[in-house]
Amino acid sequence: MSTVDTLLLTLAILHVAEGLFWVRRRAVVFFDGLRPRVVRPNGPLGDADRAFVFANPLSPWTARFVVEPWPITFATDVAWSHPAESFGATAVDARDCVEVPLDGARVQDRSITVAGRVVASTSSAVAARAVVALLRRLHETRPSARAHVLDEAVAAQFDLTAVKARLAELRRASIVSGVLAALVPVMLLGGTFAFFFVHEVAVRWPWLLGAIGAVLMASWIAYFVAHRRLYPELASKRGLDLVMMVFSFPAAAHARAWLARDALAEFHPLAVAAVVLDEAAFAVFAGAVWRDARHPLQVPEPAREAVRAMRERLRAAVEALLVARGLDPAALERPPAERNASAYCPRCLAAYTAPSGACEDCPGVMLKVC
Repeated sequence: MSTVDTLLLTLAILHVAEGLFWVRRRAVVFFDGLRPRVVRPNGPLGDADRAFVFANPLSPWTARFVVEPWPITFATDVAWSHPAESFGATAVDARDCVEVPLDGARVQDRSITVAGRVVASTSSAVAARAVVALLRRLHETRPSARAHVLDEAVAAQFDLTAVKARLAELRRASIVSGVLAALVPVMLLGGTFAFFFVHEVAVRWPWLLGAIGAVLMASWIAYFVAHRRLYPELASKRGLDLVMMVFSFPAAAHARAWLARDALAEFHPLAVAAVVLDEAAFAVFAGAVWRDARHPLQVPEPAREAVRAMRERLRAAVEALLVARGLDPAALERPPAERNASAYCPRCLAAYTAPSGACEDCPGVMLKVC
């Protein structure tokens, strides 16, 4: 392989690598492009808690939104470091379920800490800040009114009007970054190729270098302006992203994807799906969310009552959204069409020949007869 081939390959590898998202496995990644779709980070690239998700390297115009349920369960007197929702999960670890006081919580990057100890983690600094803000609001509210605060918080998570407004704000703020992000790989790869193989370009290399530098500089400035507009409170992350772009030029090609990553992190995945996905894809995703709401995994005893109360709030919000979108919740629980099955899991829809018992993959969920 020649030096030129090595250089082009290195730029291409960096371009793809900068499009990797490191997210928690309970997160949901929505791709809003020509073919909207949803991706769960269930692949082998990662560990038990987190995984990599690839961004499309060919389309800087495609937005990617990382969304996940609240990482803790809120109650009127205390919170628990365990999510009330578990769609996509196959087990519950009792060791992760500890009390979280309503006061004293802090944000540390993408984690929630109490007295310097991490009690819960998220895929987004925006989500972590929203969780801590709700904890503080509950602490500052008199106990008799905290249930109303939780109802309002759940309603805000499912507010489709707010989701659409945030998407419109993202599009307005990132239009310049999108244009420049599309130019960056063309200038880097095309300019490198032209320098070595097109004589007319090679003899005018100062102009080529100046053009590449101008595009990169403009992309950095556009990203800074758009990020400050969308996330004014995340100054440290903004600075870190700019450092990465300066030291890895291909990273600027993913500027719009980075801007969109946390744009909808404050909303519930089902609300984002209702706005981003088409009708067929939404119905499939909504089925998984609804079945988990109706037949959730069993949780450890100390947090069981708090989780049950929060699940009731979320279940009502999920059902209201499904009905508003014209879906019949009962139809989403229909058993699979398996000829030899005598029972099935109402949560994951796995088919079983045994007519009774619990699902092997869903602790605490009893099988139903077909």
